Amino acid sequence: MAECADRWSLRIGEAFPASYVSLVVAADRRDGEPAVLKLQFPGRESEHEAAALELWNGDGAIRLLDHDPDRHALLIERCHPGTHLRAAGGDVAIDVLVGLLPRLWKPAGPPFRSLSEEAGWWAGDLARLW
Repeated sequence: MAECADRWSLRIGEAFPASYVSLVVAADRRDGEPAVLKLQFPGRESEHEAAALELWNGDGAIRLLDHDPDRHALLIERCHPGTHLRAAGGDVAIDVLVGLLPRLWKPAGPPFRSLSEEAGWWAGDLARLW
């Protein structure tokens, strides 16, 4: 974490308690702008997260500010959540999803795998894990 803080001139804050497969901490940049430092556990499910965030470029997803692939570190914008969809009610949740999914649906080639390839991997993994 110290190397990332030095690289990006970050003041590191508290860890977010609900992060399970990454260490995610609040940070402030040199210019005072809030950010988040995410140190990922290396694995198949996170290996292309930086590429996906670059592709979306803040349209429907958090904006990637920078990344360090050697350290599996992402510097991302900080957002403050509003109402959880489960508390907003079914109709509101559906409206949000209907508006969000077209923004996330982007043409993508390599390094991304097809949905059928991912589904096959998940199905094979389920048998082993369960």
